Amino acid sequence: MMRSHSIQLVDVLPAIDDQKNYSPSVKEQRDRVLTMSEARDGITRINIALIWACALNYHEVVISLVNDDGANVNSRSFWGMKTALMFAAGNGHTEIVKFLLENNANPNAKDASGWTPLMKATKAGHQSCVELLLKYKAIVTPHVIVLAEEAKRNKIASKLHQAKPPTPEPAEINAAPVAQKPQAAEAASYGGLFSWFSRRSKHKAVISQATVGAVPVLMVR
Repeated sequence: MMRSHSIQLVDVLPAIDDQKNYSPSVKEQRDRVLTMSEARDGITRINIALIWACALNYHEVVISLVNDDGANVNSRSFWGMKTALMFAAGNGHTEIVKFLLENNANPNAKDASGWTPLMKATKAGHQSCVELLLKYKAIVTPHVIVLAEEAKRNKIASKLHQAKPPTPEPAEINAAPVAQKPQAAEAASYGGLFSWFSRRSKHKAVISQATVGAVPVLMVR
């Protein structure tokens, strides 16, 4: 089965099931994702099946693929380098997001376009997924806050602002000086700077008579 065909199935299968008021069994769900991944072999097939299961919200299949089949929770798609967590978070599958994070999925992985799971959940408006990602130390960048504000996800934007690390305060002007190495301490005064530079330069250094305010200008000749 071609990759493009599998992507189409991810888009249409839930709609078809809803239209028919049909709920596939866990076995059928598993068979579906394995069939969609049949172009691959071995553990690679299992890892791709995990990605499809995350996209389709097949929670029990996700658990089985990880716990029983050894699927890698940080598996990436061959198209766009998206992780299983990105598919789950971007589609609002909270229980799968929780399971993946509990099993050491990377909340800060980036796809080929630089998007993280937090960005995908934010843009789609999945607040519960955002909260879980923040709990597991997802990094809040200015970009993700802009995504929330542009999409008018006000509650999510508020959560992101609360979680964003505080901006470091600028150093106080009169703060106590940091201990310096002897040569740096010598260079701290204008006279010391002159002698320090002269000893370490091939050039002859002189202090010009010109000043900028009250500061003598160091010239090199």
